[in-house]
Amino acid sequence: MTRLVQDLRGRILGRYRLVTELGSGGMGAVYYAEHVSIGRRAAVKVLDPALGADEEVIERFFTEARAINALHHPNIVDVIDLAHEGDLHYLVMELLEGETLGARLERVKRLDLSALIAIARPVASALQAVHDKGMVHRDLKPENIFLARDGQGRERPTLLDFGVVKVADGDTPGRTRAGLLLGTPAYMSPEQCAGLAEVDARSDVYSFGAVVYEAITGRRPFVRSNVLAVLSAHQCETPLPPSRLVPELSTRVSSVILRALAKSPDERHASAVEFAEDLARAAEDSVTRDRRLQRKRITQTRNVGSKLAEIVGQRIAQGTLALPSMPEACAQCLELLRVEPILLSEIVGRVLRDPLLTARILNAARSRNGTRVADVEKALARLGVDATRAILEELSARQVFVSRDPRLRERLRAIWERSVAVSLAAARLVDEVETTIPRGEAQSAGLVAEIGHPILAALLLDVERTSSRKDGEEGSWITDEVFAAVVAEHGGPVGAKVATQWGLDPEIVRTIEGLDEWDDEPGTLRDLVRLAAELASEAGYLGPGGRAARDAVTTAGRMRFGLAIEAQGRIVGALPLLVQEQLGGRRSSVDGGVNTLNER
Repeated sequence: MTRLVQDLRGRILGRYRLVTELGSGGMGAVYYAEHVSIGRRAAVKVLDPALGADEEVIERFFTEARAINALHHPNIVDVIDLAHEGDLHYLVMELLEGETLGARLERVKRLDLSALIAIARPVASALQAVHDKGMVHRDLKPENIFLARDGQGRERPTLLDFGVVKVADGDTPGRTRAGLLLGTPAYMSPEQCAGLAEVDARSDVYSFGAVVYEAITGRRPFVRSNVLAVLSAHQCETPLPPSRLVPELSTRVSSVILRALAKSPDERHASAVEFAEDLARAAEDSVTRDRRLQRKRITQTRNVGSKLAEIVGQRIAQGTLALPSMPEACAQCLELLRVEPILLSEIVGRVLRDPLLTARILNAARSRNGTRVADVEKALARLGVDATRAILEELSARQVFVSRDPRLRERLRAIWERSVAVSLAAARLVDEVETTIPRGEAQSAGLVAEIGHPILAALLLDVERTSSRKDGEEGSWITDEVFAAVVAEHGGPVGAKVATQWGLDPEIVRTIEGLDEWDDEPGTLRDLVRLAAELASEAGYLGPGGRAARDAVTTAGRMRFGLAIEAQGRIVGALPLLVQEQLGGRRSSVDGGVNTLNER
């Protein structure tokens, strides 16, 4: 990853002060910036000074801005200004809140057909606007499709990064020449891979087809060991039909996608809009088939889920369900925090016995104001009681979501990410609405709200193995639907038992136990966490079995707290960034978007 040599935070370019770096990539870095007079927020893309000596690169950099300004399309990122100061060349763009399609695919692996169509249609419209102006994007990929949230919480797919755009009537001589490869190999058309100078809109159709292929199957059309093998595959090989990778896809949907990926431009759809509409029609035709499969799965889920629920219920009743213990150092520190007066020296002694806890406390204290703290006592004093308690509870919860089992590891990672998202959404709700609920309590309750889920996941895997050994068969038969059914029935009771065993606040225990229902009195901690869970689902951190957000539940929650739609949109739009920061996964891709933090 290329990074700017100097740190530009605090620097003023034009009328914008660069506040913090949002991401970096091959051509430079993107900063979150604020207008010095009116405070308007923006994303400023700064070209790496090392590239600034190349006139061709500078021209291509500003071609991006001119190309975007010529379009004025709601699904294309808006450029506000372009200029240079000394050796710094930069673009000022609208600040988008949300995540790239690439980041979403990294988290959810693949999209269902309806979600894909909802993204594909506006992207196709944006591409059509590009093509109608005689331009070719040439670098369409998931990282260049940003799923922005507007003030009402609605998603707006936005096309980004026109840095390698081909302008039909204005190419600088020598910038687009035979043999020069521009684009991202995984999504390049055969004609791009061959280094042809002349490519047209149908090249973007191919790249769009590659993006759709990955979004619906969870894998790229060609996965090879090196770039040359990928380039060769695009030119010479046919990808596996999507229906082979996702059996529930109809052959017609599969055929539409493969047509977009035809080697010859003449055999592809004539436009991106034609491709998207053909895909939508094929999806409608497959609805009836999907409903038949869904009815069959529901029957199977009920039968299997009922038996598993019975096993879980028996183990809970018999007290044989293994519940995780809170780490000793965390438990001792939390107990000391409940006693008045608080004996700081004793807490320091307990912290120092656990290297992981020591490191976490010191890092958290440093993040408070950016200065390093080497002394645990000073770190605890800087953090305060509430922040220290939150760290102890977070470390305790995190160990429940860790497994050495490869099958369980990925499932638990997704559940942990959702738990972090619910926790952060709960804290942001406290900031947005009128409530007496302490922010720290809301965040803690959100973090452990679904702590019963990983315990049940481990138990179900154990049941599956035991059953398979008895039957003499290997394989997985516990589907997401079965898991969701069992968790729906027992997730709350199991999580409540863990919270009770850990000595957490009784109101948090009550929240976990009754999370599937609104409280008798509106505005309680349980109501707040339930609404936070729905907002997390809306942001893409799905509930058990991939359950999406439910509009009726979200609306009821908003009414209970008087949450404005604009505030809902702010929370949902900010969650992906906040979760990445909380998990310590600040990944970036400037060439994939104006202000993203995810790189695949």
